[in-house]
Amino acid sequence: MEEAAPRAAPLQRLGPALRAVLGCDPKALRRAIDLRAAGDGGASSGGGKSVKMARELTDALDDIAAFLAADVAEDTDSRAAAAYPAVDPMLEHVVRPANGGVAAGIDATAKSKKVALRIVAWLLAPSPRGAGDECAARVGAALARRCAPPTPKRTRLAACIALHHAAVTLVDGLPPSCSPDAIAPGLLATAAEAGEGDAPTRLQAEAADALLALTARLAVVDHRALWRALPHLRAVTESVGGWWPAACRAPRIAAREACTRLRRVEDTGDAEAWSRALANAWMDWAPLLAVRGGLDGITAGAVGRDTDGDAAGGGEVPSPSDGNGDESERDARRLARWLETAAAAASAERTGGPGATAAASERLAHALVAVGLLIGRAGLAGGGGESGDARARAALRNRAADALVPALGSRSGAARDLAASIAAATVGWGGWSAEHAALLDGSLAALDDASESESAGSGAGVASLAAALVAAEPFASPGFGGTRPGLARVLRTCERGRTEDARVGALAVIRNVLETAAPGEDVVAGSEAAAIAAASLGALKDPTLIVRRAAAATFSALRIGDVLPRLLRALSAKDARERAAARESAAGAMRAYTETRGARAALDAFIAAVRPGSGEVDDAGDGDGDGVGGVGGDDADDAEGFTSRATSVLRGWSESLTEDQAREVAAGIAAATLRNPGVTAIVRVASALAPRVGEPPACRETFTAVRAAWSASRPASLKSSETSANADDVFERLAPLLLLRTLPLEAWDDDHLFSVDESPSVPDVLLDIALAGADEYDEVRRVAAELHGRAHPDASSESRGIRLAEAVVDGRLGRARACMFSLCSSLAFRGIDACPSHSSTASPAATRAICARVLGDLGLDDSDQATKTRMGATETLASLVRAELEDADVDRPDDDTDGDGDDPPTGDESRGGRSEGGLLEPADAVGSPLTKSLANIYVDPLAAPTPAARREPLIRVLNGDDGTENGTENGTMNGTMNGTGNGTGNGTDTDTPRDGSRPTRRRRSATLNGILAALEGSSAPDWTRPADGDPGAATRIRLTLADVLVSVARRPLRDADAAAAFANRALPALAAVAGGSGSRAAADATRAAAFHVAMVAVAPSGDDDDGGFRVSGGGRVAPHARLLAERAASTLRTKSDGSTCDKVHGSVRVAAARLVTALVAGDDDTLEALAESIPEVRSALRRAVDTAESEELADSCRRLLSCMGAVA
Repeated sequence: MEEAAPRAAPLQRLGPALRAVLGCDPKALRRAIDLRAAGDGGASSGGGKSVKMARELTDALDDIAAFLAADVAEDTDSRAAAAYPAVDPMLEHVVRPANGGVAAGIDATAKSKKVALRIVAWLLAPSPRGAGDECAARVGAALARRCAPPTPKRTRLAACIALHHAAVTLVDGLPPSCSPDAIAPGLLATAAEAGEGDAPTRLQAEAADALLALTARLAVVDHRALWRALPHLRAVTESVGGWWPAACRAPRIAAREACTRLRRVEDTGDAEAWSRALANAWMDWAPLLAVRGGLDGITAGAVGRDTDGDAAGGGEVPSPSDGNGDESERDARRLARWLETAAAAASAERTGGPGATAAASERLAHALVAVGLLIGRAGLAGGGGESGDARARAALRNRAADALVPALGSRSGAARDLAASIAAATVGWGGWSAEHAALLDGSLAALDDASESESAGSGAGVASLAAALVAAEPFASPGFGGTRPGLARVLRTCERGRTEDARVGALAVIRNVLETAAPGEDVVAGSEAAAIAAASLGALKDPTLIVRRAAAATFSALRIGDVLPRLLRALSAKDARERAAARESAAGAMRAYTETRGARAALDAFIAAVRPGSGEVDDAGDGDGDGVGGVGGDDADDAEGFTSRATSVLRGWSESLTEDQAREVAAGIAAATLRNPGVTAIVRVASALAPRVGEPPACRETFTAVRAAWSASRPASLKSSETSANADDVFERLAPLLLLRTLPLEAWDDDHLFSVDESPSVPDVLLDIALAGADEYDEVRRVAAELHGRAHPDASSESRGIRLAEAVVDGRLGRARACMFSLCSSLAFRGIDACPSHSSTASPAATRAICARVLGDLGLDDSDQATKTRMGATETLASLVRAELEDADVDRPDDDTDGDGDDPPTGDESRGGRSEGGLLEPADAVGSPLTKSLANIYVDPLAAPTPAARREPLIRVLNGDDGTENGTENGTMNGTMNGTGNGTGNGTDTDTPRDGSRPTRRRRSATLNGILAALEGSSAPDWTRPADGDPGAATRIRLTLADVLVSVARRPLRDADAAAAFANRALPALAAVAGGSGSRAAADATRAAAFHVAMVAVAPSGDDDDGGFRVSGGGRVAPHARLLAERAASTLRTKSDGSTCDKVHGSVRVAAARLVTALVAGDDDTLEALAESIPEVRSALRRAVDTAESEELADSCRRLLSCMGAVA
């Protein structure tokens, strides 16, 4: 207990001591501090009242010092905590409570604040002036903690103010506990609470100013210690610079340049050489960076500063302020002196030698940093108007031309950027003056002289200044057109600048000029806008990529009506670089217009630019110009090419659309398509936008618009197709369908999910249109049937199956063809999913049965309608075979209803869509005006041209074996399929790929199995047999089924596995049929058909590519080549004159010769497989030449022998 007594006494006296000093008069406190420093507490000065008060205050100060000097642990936290009882009451008096009243019993007044700050400064001062080193250390540690988070903001603010005051007051510096390393982290953390570009709060500003004050004092008393604080100098400079708004470029750029120079000095690592120069520079900049000012007193009395100049700054530094006048007057004088320094440095840079020039450039940049910070302090950085200090503004205006114009031509990019930002602040002060004209000339000269060796961003400031001056330059003759001199000079630089930096800078000036305009304001006249567009288009031809990109960025700032038509025209340029730049520019202009006017307005502007005969578009998107924007003329090929190139721009634009914008565009393109039926350009625009606006949920806008159009439509007015009124009616009825035709399958699936309550549904309406017969135009029915095939199978397959069966039973062949066309389309887009196995009317088995019925019932009918319907059934079966072979879904149940269990190999690729030819033949004659017009709209990019109604027969049907021919024609539709795939299966039910991906099912086709069984004559399924058992009808059906295989073989399949499955299953079976080795001898017609199918399958027709996989490619024929060659040779060796027991008709031998021709023209794998069979084939060919029934056969065999290097 006795040991605690010494500590108790100071603690007991602390409260009375604090009350005494905080309640005294500031003058009395100063007198007491002076007496204590002199070692006289006032005892020798008599017993007056003032002496007594001084003695009491001195005792109170001693008590405070004694408390702070008491023994505690030596760690910093303990020292800080020990000082809190003394420091915190003083901080309470520094900042008045928010309510302005008494906080915690302490009445904070202006007088008590002054006293508290003086006591804190005394506690931090060294002996004998202060309370002692130990007190200073503890108080410094306490303030370091109190100014940092998470201390309450009011306490932090008070601590920052106290540190700031102490740094200004204590000329000998602060104790080590207040070094930047100890204090800066807390101050910077507080300052960082303000965001970039946000105005700082009082707390954040005081935190930055406190650190600036501490480091400025350090620059005066200890430049080596300042060197160690370099990271903190950069941090506080970055913080303060970031508080300036973007519009105040001068102080922002000045702070950035100060940071750059501080980092450059720090990177040298040479404190001995650079610490004093750093101190000189910081004494110049720190007072100017201070947000609330008050640092002039620190540097005003500094002595020994380096005024010779060095790379860090320093140099010819203006004299310190004399302290007279108010703050604004001092700033005006200081600004004038720094501008004079900059002018002198710029002059020295132009006239000095190499070494002197470099030093002058550094002095110039240093002075301009000070000017930039000063105009920020004076409120002049925002530019324009009469804001800010009037005296500082007058000083800047009077000396701007002398100092800044030469600086714009400086060799230092930093100096040019600083000068430009400072000069830009003067633009808009009053009217156009001679100073402005001089600045414009200087900025344009600097732009012309831009060097490629400079950094990419060094000319940004000059470009910004030039843009501000060009925009402010008055029109010489308002209302009479013409281009202002400044802008004309910039445009010349765009086209003929000596360096790429000069051309890029000129384009940046144009862009900045245009971007300075407020909404609805024109900063350039109409003729100037045209000149800018022309110059920017010329820049697209520049050989340098950076210039072309700058031109592309410029177009986004121009009015879209001025540039979009020209840019779309530039897409036809011969130079690929110019085309790419034009495409990027057009997309950028569309994006910029979308941001300002909306996606719908941008779409309208584009449509107006691509519509045939339209002119330039205005901001509303209307075409009312001089014809530049539209295609113009009557050349349809040129119009189509222009539109195709123009729509390539839309991908880059549409990818940037938000979901709401995509819906807006979907509604807009739907309205435009329906409002302008027959305009090909708009349909192409819709197709180009489909990858984005065709996605859910944007696609729902399209379906909504189509339903509305159907509700408002009138019945078709069927008149002569040659009349213009009739053509207009066709296009009007086609418009909703063509709009739907642009949508991807995902859109149809989405409509199926989200329109379950719609009645009738879109697929039902489409089917009704397709089956309308004479009540609807054939062109409309054709497109409707195809679109019905794109609908989700759950929404379309059942109704289509029912309507198809009804049409066949009722003999309504047109309706049957429409249903089959829809089914072929569905099989192309949906694969085997188009025929759900659970459906009684739409399953594969039901489809085969109804097609077989068509083939049987119409076998002897040679009418045009019957022929087209048989072709439809044939193509439907072919499409079903392809879909079955291309199905790789391992989870799908096998369809062995009509098969024989012999299955093809496996594959591992997903299903892909393909396009089919038409089954509904156009009623118009080929070449009619309506057909030509439709050709520009009704275009499926994946489909081959639709063939004519009547085709040459694939196989001439023979009635039995008597040699008579029946002209039944069984044709196919041309088309293509897309897809890729590789590999063949191993004959198992599933195949697990080596890469561990999902296994795929064995490729099998019950339809293919049934057809082959029918050709072989063994176990033929019921659907391939005539109902009445007529042998002639059976032959006709077999030949028609052979046509199905020809259709499958002629077109590439989606993947290699499907092609291999067809080859492996069909070729051996065809060889057996052709060779007459089935369960019963096949008729000659069937054998000839088998040879023909095999010939089509093996005939080379191009390699596998992105268009699909052909049976003849990829070595798929080689395993079967020898067997086929042997069957052909055996047939060629026989004759039909009765000399052998096996009479063979000559047509079968001709078909065999054609198969040999296809085999020897095959790929290397096929030829290698044929190597051992070649002698046998040659022998057979010679025999055929000698025994040929016709010259055709003999001539074919002679040519084959010649090609094989043999003589007949």
